[in-house]
Amino acid sequence: RACSACRSPRRTSPPIDLVVSGCVAAGGDGARLGKGGGYADLEYALLRATGALDGGTPVATTVHDSQLHAAGGIPREAHDVGLTLIATPTRLVRPATPPGQPQGIHWGALPPERIAAMPPLAARAAAHPAPDSSASSASASPASSSVPSPQDS
Repeated sequence: RACSACRSPRRTSPPIDLVVSGCVAAGGDGARLGKGGGYADLEYALLRATGALDGGTPVATTVHDSQLHAAGGIPREAHDVGLTLIATPTRLVRPATPPGQPQGIHWGALPPERIAAMPPLAARAAAHPAPDSSASSASASPASSSVPSPQDS
């Protein structure tokens, strides 16, 4: 479910038509393997939360043929952005079944320190209720936690 507090009614830029994402490897099924920091997935989630793109926005990458793996060769998690177009020096790959895309920010996977370190995340987190006291840091009281639940993205 989308959070209306995350939508920016004053956004004047046009919607994003295409996302080009770097990766270390790609799967023929649209799986994408990044460097492990989760930044590309998080940027996509932030753009989705603001309404700048939606689940139908194509996501493309370029890789060398040796970086293209068979379908099922790269595992995916719920927060992973899938590829709808993979370009190599010798071919274009369009997964037969486009991968589902994350619908927003997976708040439960983000530690409070990471949210606090990224101003756009911190601003969005402040608009959400805290899920419970276990998600807050040891120094914060449950009532002061600003870590929202995954359903609220």
